[in-house]
Amino acid sequence: MRASLTLIAFLSLLMTFPARAQSISGTWQGMAGWKRVLKVVEAPDGSLSGGFYNIAASRDPGVLPITGHVSKRTIEFMTWSAIFRGTLSADGKSIVGAFQSSTPPQPLTLSRATPKTAWAVDSTPHAVRKVAVADGVSLEVLDWGGRGQTLVLLAGNYNTAHVFDEFAPGLTAKYHVYGITRRGFGTSSAPPPTMDNYNSDRLGDDVLAVLDSLKIDRPVLVGHSIAGAEMSSIGTRHPEKVSGLVYLDAGYDWAFYEPASPTSFDADTNILARDFSQLQATEPSQKQALIKEIQNILPMFEKGLQWFAKEAATEADWPFIPSPQARIGEAIVADTLKYTGVKSPFVVIYASPHQCQPNCAVNPDSYEAAFPSQIAAVAAEYPNAHIIRLPEANHYVFRSNQADVLREIDAFMAGLPPR
Repeated sequence: MRASLTLIAFLSLLMTFPARAQSISGTWQGMAGWKRVLKVVEAPDGSLSGGFYNIAASRDPGVLPITGHVSKRTIEFMTWSAIFRGTLSADGKSIVGAFQSSTPPQPLTLSRATPKTAWAVDSTPHAVRKVAVADGVSLEVLDWGGRGQTLVLLAGNYNTAHVFDEFAPGLTAKYHVYGITRRGFGTSSAPPPTMDNYNSDRLGDDVLAVLDSLKIDRPVLVGHSIAGAEMSSIGTRHPEKVSGLVYLDAGYDWAFYEPASPTSFDADTNILARDFSQLQATEPSQKQALIKEIQNILPMFEKGLQWFAKEAATEADWPFIPSPQARIGEAIVADTLKYTGVKSPFVVIYASPHQCQPNCAVNPDSYEAAFPSQIAAVAAEYPNAHIIRLPEANHYVFRSNQADVLREIDAFMAGLPPR
């Protein structure tokens, strides 16, 4: 009897102490449109950090670093277009929250994952390393292996090299395949979004630094979308560093400057800013050349500004969430430069016309309306270039038309001069 009373007294004493505090650290997962995975790590000093994965949204499991508030029981961070706010449940088994923007909140409950229940974030066959490209800046580099000539895959804006996880294995039978995640995204370093940090020559230099570090001799660069700017930067300034360039729906104004196109507005803006800044501090003999360039660009800049105003009007109702990655992505687009006279052999694979279902009406003031004239301008400037049009292909042409792209890469590679 006395033993029973002692046990009851001991249990009562335990109930007077608070339960061990649950922590938000760990791996969490849930569904909100696509599979989402949140990983929070607690450092020895008690600080918390982590990453957010949007699995299969673009088949790019690159991590979005958690840069907002995170504590033992609450978390808040910015995604591409919303802010996620969540609170740890009392039992420590879930995080209840929502994506919040100017649109109605989108609820998301994340459950604590175990080694048995955790979703695979990245299960593709590649090695991952970090390569330093500048002081305090290192890039994520993927190596899918393979033999033969080296191909280096460069992702589009906001994507990481993991966007090629399903495409790259189709190349390894004939080529050694690498991928580079540019600065600002995934696990690569993310310096502040200034022009010095993100103009396309700077990004092109990052690619060259990776090639030098890994002793990759004259590879073929294969770039998607905005990566065309990095490739044209290299193809005009350092054509001796590469054997060729493959533009995957990447041959637009950021890669091939077309002065008559309103979509060259960003490059025109950068040229004018540079010329005006140099005008007052330039020798008199050089001022006339700057003035002439400014005079030539101003009419096209005005045309681009009118187009930009119409385009901006259509975006008035979009939610604006100035996340660090969004600002970096905007800086990359805004800081493109003027590229003409690309010297490296190249092939341009266009999704032309773009896949348009369910709405095939093209706004005459939209960016896409300028694509046909841009393609024609590239063909006129480079009459010997290989220009491939894949009708009704997606912008991610290496997914929507994978077999076509693989075939065209093989044909391009076969036509390159022997090394």
